[in-house]
Amino acid sequence: MDDEDKINIPHLAMLARLSLDDAAIRRAEQELHNIITMIDQMQAVDTTGVIPMAHPMDAQQRLRSDQVTEHVDRERFQRNAPATAEGYYLYSAVELTQYFLTEIKRQQPTSNAFITVDEQGSLNAAAAADAQIANDQGGALTGIPMAHKDVFCTNNVLTTCGSRMLENFVAPYDATVVHNLQTAGMVCLGKTNMDEFAMGSSNENSAFGPVANPWHPDHVPGGSSGGSAAAVGSGQIPVATGTDTGGSIRQPAAFCGITGLKPTYGRVSRYGMVAFASSLDQGGLFAHTAQDIALVLGSMAGFDPKDSTSTPRNDEWLTQIAQQGIPQLAPNLKIGLPTEYFQAMTDTDHLDEVRRILQQLGHTCIDVALPNTQMAIPAYYVVAGAEASTNLSRYDGVRFGHRCENPESLEDLYQRSRSEGFGEEVKRRILTGTYALSVGYFDAYYLQAQKIRRLISNDFSNVFRQVDLLLTPTAPGPAFAAGALKQDPVAMYQQDKFTVPASLAGLPALSMPCGFKQGLPLGAQLIGPAYREDLMNWEAVIGLEIHVQLATKSKIFSGASTEFGAEPNAQACAIDLGLPGVLPVLNEAAVAMAVKFGLAIGAQINLHSVFDRKNYFYPDLPKGYQISQFETPIVGFGEVELLLDDGQQRRVGVTRAHLEEDAGKSVHDLFPGQTGIDLNRTGTPLLEVVSEPDMRSAAEAVAYFKKIHALARYLKICDGNLAEGSMRCDANVSIRPVGQDSFGERTEIKNINSFRFVERAINYEIQRQIEVLENGGKIERETRLYDPDKDETRSMRGKELSADYRYFPDPDLLPLVFSEAFVEDIRTQLPELPEARQQRYCEALELSPYDAAWLSNDPDVANFFDQTVTICGNAKQSANWIMGELAAVLNKADLDITQSPVSPQQLGQLIARLDDGTLSSKTAKTLFDALRTADTDVDELIDTLNLKQMSDSGELEAIVEQVMADNPAQLEQLRGGKEKLLGFFVGQVMKLTQGKANPQQVNDIIRGKL
Repeated sequence: MDDEDKINIPHLAMLARLSLDDAAIRRAEQELHNIITMIDQMQAVDTTGVIPMAHPMDAQQRLRSDQVTEHVDRERFQRNAPATAEGYYLYSAVELTQYFLTEIKRQQPTSNAFITVDEQGSLNAAAAADAQIANDQGGALTGIPMAHKDVFCTNNVLTTCGSRMLENFVAPYDATVVHNLQTAGMVCLGKTNMDEFAMGSSNENSAFGPVANPWHPDHVPGGSSGGSAAAVGSGQIPVATGTDTGGSIRQPAAFCGITGLKPTYGRVSRYGMVAFASSLDQGGLFAHTAQDIALVLGSMAGFDPKDSTSTPRNDEWLTQIAQQGIPQLAPNLKIGLPTEYFQAMTDTDHLDEVRRILQQLGHTCIDVALPNTQMAIPAYYVVAGAEASTNLSRYDGVRFGHRCENPESLEDLYQRSRSEGFGEEVKRRILTGTYALSVGYFDAYYLQAQKIRRLISNDFSNVFRQVDLLLTPTAPGPAFAAGALKQDPVAMYQQDKFTVPASLAGLPALSMPCGFKQGLPLGAQLIGPAYREDLMNWEAVIGLEIHVQLATKSKIFSGASTEFGAEPNAQACAIDLGLPGVLPVLNEAAVAMAVKFGLAIGAQINLHSVFDRKNYFYPDLPKGYQISQFETPIVGFGEVELLLDDGQQRRVGVTRAHLEEDAGKSVHDLFPGQTGIDLNRTGTPLLEVVSEPDMRSAAEAVAYFKKIHALARYLKICDGNLAEGSMRCDANVSIRPVGQDSFGERTEIKNINSFRFVERAINYEIQRQIEVLENGGKIERETRLYDPDKDETRSMRGKELSADYRYFPDPDLLPLVFSEAFVEDIRTQLPELPEARQQRYCEALELSPYDAAWLSNDPDVANFFDQTVTICGNAKQSANWIMGELAAVLNKADLDITQSPVSPQQLGQLIARLDDGTLSSKTAKTLFDALRTADTDVDELIDTLNLKQMSDSGELEAIVEQVMADNPAQLEQLRGGKEKLLGFFVGQVMKLTQGKANPQQVNDIIRGKL
C-alpha cells in the first residue's frame, strides 16, 4: 500500500476518542484500506437524479404529544454508572438611484434636506454606470448614489449656497470634488440644504427653510452642512459631501447619529467650493461608517493644481484605498483625553464608554492638556468673519447673484442688492469681520486671533508627540430644539467649542456616533495629526449560534420532565441516558414551536426535514452522539432587523434554525479533583438559531442576541431566563483587515449566558486575535471558554470541522414531514410581533421610531405601556414616564418591569391627573415617588399629600401681586422689555406655592398685569 493511499488512522482515532499503539495503527491502516477498496465499488453505479433514501420505507415521522410520561428512578439508573467517571452587486445603479429618489421625494416635505433634486440627470448617470459595470469597467464606487452640499459648483445645476443671493446661479463648471467623484462613477442625486454660505450651527439660516433633525423633527440637524447630515441620517442617501470650517461636518454628524470627517486642510481641493473662510474651509464627507468615508475619500482627495492651498502630498495609503480597498489600523495606539474638553462637559458617560472600549481593544488612554484651546471660539470668529467679509465682497449685484430693482446709484445697487440677498447671520458675520479688519482694530483683533491660532496649533503639535489620536466630545450635548438659540448668537457659537480648535490647526477630525441622551444621538470626536486620516481598524466578522431552550413540558425525544431545578439526575430517563435498546420519539410541541419561530422571521419552512446524528465524544453526551439536524433543517433562511443603540438599522441573516437535543452538564465544584455529570438537561429540546456572519462588532452581536431573546419570549416558546440557561449563545469570531472579502480563521466561544458577557467575550477575543496576528502568529480553529472573573477567553479543545462530526441521518427516526395546513394553522396563532407593534406605535400612537422600538423590544415593557395608555389615553406621556422616571427606578434597583413598584394602572392615573391639570409636573414627580411605596388609589394619595395644582385665578392673582410688590426693580425691567425676567416672576410664584401653581396660568396672569 503506497503512502498516498494510507488512511490517517491517528486522526480518526482522535475523533473517535480511541487510543491506538503503533501496531494497532498499522493493522487498522491495512484493514480500513481493504474496506474502503470494497466500498469504492459503489462509484461505478450511476446515481444521477436518484433521491437519497435514509430509511427503508417512504414514511414520515410519528410525533408524540408534549406530555410528561416518564418518571425517573435515579437509584435504578445509577446502578449502571461506573464507580468513577472523570470527564471533561445585488442591485443595479438605476434601481439604487430610483430607490433613493423615492426616499427623497417621500421625506422632503418633512426633512427639507434638499434644495435641488436632479432626477433625470441622476438616472442618466446611473444608466451609464450600469453600462460600465456590464463591460467590467466599473470601480468600487461606480453607480453608488450620493449628494453634494449646495456649496460645490455643479455644471448646469443650481448652486445656491442656501442664499437668496445665489438662488438662480448655475455654474458653468464642476468643482474638483464633483469632478473627482463623478469620474469614480458615483451618481449625484442632487444638492443638499445648508446654512447660508455655510455660516451657522443649526441649519436655520438657509433662505430655503430650516432642515429637520431625522430623530426629532422639532430639533435642529446641526450646521452648516445640516442638509447632507439629515439626508444620510434619514436614509435618503448613503453618502454626501459637506464642508467644515469650524465644525460644519462634525457637529451635524453628531446631531444626526452618523459619521462625519473633516480631512486635513489641503487634503481635498477647494476649487469650485464657494468660499466662506478660505484658510479654514475644507471639504469632507458624511456616511454611516468610517469605512465608507475612507473608501469615498480615496477618490475625492488629492492634489489639484487649480488650488494653491491643495497639498502635493499624495499618500500611498490614499492611493491604496482608491485602488485596492482600506488598509488596517495601527495597533496599540496612544489616545489623549484633553482635560479642557472634558472639564467643559457636565455629562461624559458616553465618552467614558468609548474610552472603555478603546482600552479593551488594547489602546492606551492618557490625560493631556491643550491650554490655549479655550480661546479657540473668539479667535475663530475673528478669523472666519474677517475672511468672510472679503470673500463675500464679490456679491455686489453687478455681475451675478441677486440684483435689486431700480437702483438709484451704484452705491444704492451695492447696498440694496447685498442687504436683500444676504440673510441676518451672514450680515452679522460680515459686520464682525469688517470691524476686526478696520483701522485701529486690526492688531487688537485680527492679528491677535492669528497669534492665538498659532498657540493652539503648537498645543496640538506638542500633544501629538505624546499620543497618536485625541478623543473628545463633538458637541456640548445632543441637538437642541429649533429656535432655542437663534436669537442668541454667542450661545449658538458655543456649540462649536469642541470642533473649532482642530479647524484652526488644520487637523483631520472625525465625529462618530456614541450613544443617546433624551432620545437624541451623541457624538465622539477623534482628532489626528495632519495627513493621518488612515488610522483605521481591523474588521471583526461575527456569527452567533443561539440555543433556545423550548418551553415544552417534556423532552424532545422522551417523556421525561423539563422542569428546572430538580436534584441532579432526577429527570434523566432511560432514553436520556442512552441505555441499550431505547428509541427516541419526537415531541410534537417542539416541532410547532420551531415552525412558529420560522414564520416570525419570515423564513422558509421545510415541510420535509431530517434528523441526523452528530458524532463526538464528551462525558455529558450519553450516547456518544447528539441528535440534531444538518443538511435539511426544519427552518431555512430568514432575516431579522436590528435597531442599534446609535439608531442605525442592520439586517442579519438567519442561515437556519434546527431542532436538536441538549447535552448534560459537567459539574466541577462539588467533587474535589473530579467532575460530576448531571444528565437532567440531556434531551431538553433546543432550537439552534444559526446566523450568517453579518455582524461586525460586539454591540451588533448583543443587539442580535437581544432580538432573538425578545422574539422567543413574544412567541412564548422560551421563558428567556438566561441565568437558568434557557437561552445561551456560542459566538464565532474572526478578524480580517478592513476591505478584505475573505474570512479569517475563526474561533468559537461556547455557552455564554448573558448579554454583558457576550459583549465582553467578543471584544476580548477580537483584541486577542489582533495581537496574535500582529505578532506574527496564527489563529487556530478551536473552541474557547469565556471566564467572566478574569475577563478573558481560554482554549477548551480543538474545534472539529463539520466533516469530523460524521453527520448521517438517524436511522431511529423517520423523516419529519408535515403539511402546509399545519404551517398555516400555526401562522394563525402568531401574536403581534415586535415589528408590527413598533409600526402600530408609530402610526396609530404617533411615537417616534426610537421610542416605539424601545418600548416594543420587550413584551413585558410593551404590555405595561399598552395598559398605561388604556388608562390615560396619552401615549407620548406614557412613553416619556416609562422610558424616563420608571426606567431610572428599575435600573437603580436592578428590577425588570414585571417587578415595578408602580403599576400601569397607577401610572396611567397619574398621567391622567397631569393632563387634566390636577397635578403640575413637579407634584406629579412627588406623587410618583410616593407611589413606589404606597399601594393605594392615586386620587386618595393626591388628597393625602395635598398635591393638587392651584388653579384658582383669584388666589393666584393675589400671589402674583405679592411677588410683584416684593420685586419692584425686576418688575420695572420687565415692563421695560426685558422678557427673560418673566421666568423669574413665574419661578417666585412656584416657590411660594411649593410648585403647586399652574405655571401657564401664572404666566398669563403676569402678562395681564403688565
